[in-house]
Amino acid sequence: MLALDLWEHDISVDLGYLAVHICECYAVPLGPIRPHDLKELNDRDFDQAIVVNAKGDLIGGITAWRLEDLRRNNQELSQEEAVSGFKEIHNHCSLDVLLEFLSASKFGFIVEEHDAEQLGTYASVLGLLTIADLNKRYFRSLLYMILAEIEMAFAGLIMQCCTDPNNKWLEKLGDDSLRRILGFWQLSKFRNVEVDPIEYCNLTDLLVVTKKNPEIGRILGNESSACIKRIRKQLPEWRNRVMHPVRPLITSQGDIAALRNVLADIYSLGKRIYEIQPKSR
Repeated sequence: MLALDLWEHDISVDLGYLAVHICECYAVPLGPIRPHDLKELNDRDFDQAIVVNAKGDLIGGITAWRLEDLRRNNQELSQEEAVSGFKEIHNHCSLDVLLEFLSASKFGFIVEEHDAEQLGTYASVLGLLTIADLNKRYFRSLLYMILAEIEMAFAGLIMQCCTDPNNKWLEKLGDDSLRRILGFWQLSKFRNVEVDPIEYCNLTDLLVVTKKNPEIGRILGNESSACIKRIRKQLPEWRNRVMHPVRPLITSQGDIAALRNVLADIYSLGKRIYEIQPKSR
């Protein structure tokens, strides 16, 4: 049975595993832009810097490209601009809160929840969070948890609705999928390992069967069927990107928006499948 808590309350994220600790961030002062600061940021491949006042107190943040722009136009870094770059997020939040935050701000500061009203010093800020941090393995592991759960949900739904002992549901799949699934199934039986063929289906196979089976469509209803239609191609692509980090997972706020849309459909489907599952007494 699916964990209803996941579909209703979202995953909790510990941003301490994602952010760069504040003491490891590069700090720039208010006033004229110093050439060596720009060089250091460039040499270290830092996209953001924290901004401190004359006392060394943290007052905000700024992007490297904005510093370049200020220097190019012979402008100084003002307190007003630095403070405008101070966006904070609690160190423990839900996955959607994190994605919504980075959809609006390309970077921000992590604060402990009970310190949220005491901003302005290093003591109250734990770290700097950027879009780039969404490519770390910790974030991928959170997404994998959700993808594995919905994959298990689809498999359970097929087993619930397709009870023919001859596995007629396999006929919904194409020849390439059938060759792979039946090949592994027969090989396992040859080695005296009896596993249901559903266990050899990948996410794409499960989506195809779910979409093409009229009984499943009837049980799910129109809204959930529309979700499956929307994510049929996107969901396997996201799964591959999460599981095989050969290229960045998130590079822009557009990627975040796309991921949020897919996750919204996954959560909607997960909750619906949970609702129609037989419940143990």
